[in-house]
Amino acid sequence: MDRFLQEDQIEIEILNHSISEARMDIAEHRTWSKDVDRTDKSAVDEYKRQKQALETRLDALNRDLRAL
Repeated sequence: MDRFLQEDQIEIEILNHSISEARMDIAEHRTWSKDVDRTDKSAVDEYKRQKQALETRLDALNRDLRAL
C-alpha cells in the first residue's frame, strides 16, 4: 500500500509542476498579445488558437489532478 501512495504522490508532484508550467506559459502568452497586429486577422486568429490550446492543456492537467 505504501508503494501505491508513493506513486500517487510522485504523480501529483509531476502534475503540479506541469500545471505551474502551463500557468507560466499562459502568462507569457498574455505578454505577446501587445505584439499581435490587430489588423492582421490571421495573426489574431493564431493568437486565439494558441491561447485556447494553452487553456485546454491547463484544464486537462487540473482534471487529471482532481482525478487522483
